[in-house]
Parts: sequence; structure tokens; C-alpha cells
Amino acid sequence: MLNKAERRKGIWNIVKIGVCLYGIFFTAATIVNSILALMQGHMYGTHEHVILRAVIVFIVVLTVIIVGALKINIWLRCLLAYVVAIALVLGYTWLNGRLFTELHPYAYRDIVISVSVFFVPIAVGYAIGDILRRRKKNGAK
Repeated sequence: MLNKAERRKGIWNIVKIGVCLYGIFFTAATIVNSILALMQGHMYGTHEHVILRAVIVFIVVLTVIIVGALKINIWLRCLLAYVVAIALVLGYTWLNGRLFTELHPYAYRDIVISVSVFFVPIAVGYAIGDILRRRKKNGAK
């Protein structure tokens, strides 16, 4: 059993990882979204759009951290995190479109692209890294 200091250190590491992931995903999502908007001829964005993207990135990062803590197969964990994150983000977008703002005709497509373009390679890299760490650990015994 972990003592209080070890638990605090573990929680602090999770927070640090979450903040790093949030920064990376938010920056990447903003760049991808800006490129898609420019390709569609939209030259200006709104502050509201940036705030909505920040909430979406927060949902994805929180989902990854929570599902990542599950003790299941690494590939299943990555798939589950992706499916749950996409479902929550699409649900949030639908609810936001119903209650607050008018959605762009390609809003759902753009969100799936923004999340998938970065989530899938990171998840695959994480899974491969986990497999290699386990092989190295088992080979060292």
C-alpha cells in the first residue's frame, strides 16, 4: 500500500501529464481547425469557437486519463478511450448546437477529424511503447 507522500506524488504526475496533453491537443486541434477553416474560405474565427474547442480538448484529455487508468488490454484501452472521447465530444457538440450556437454544416466531421488526426497516432505510439517496455522488462528477468 502507498503512503501519503507516494499517493500525492502519483496524483501530481497525473496532473502534469494531463496539463501537457491538454496543451498539446489544444494547440494541435487549433492548428488543424484553422487549416480546415482556411481551406473552406473562412478567414476569421471567433473567441466562442476557441472556448468551445478548449472544452472539447478538455473532454478528450480527461477521457484519456480516466480510461488510461483501467487495467485492461492496452489496445482495448486505446480503442475504448477513442470511442468514449468521440461519443462525449459529439454529444457535447450536439447539445451545444441545440442550446447555444448554430453549428457549421461540417461541424461533426471537423471535430472527428481534429480528434482522430492526433488521438490515433498518439494512442498507437503509446500502445507500442507499452508493449516494448513490457518485452524489455520480461526479457530482463
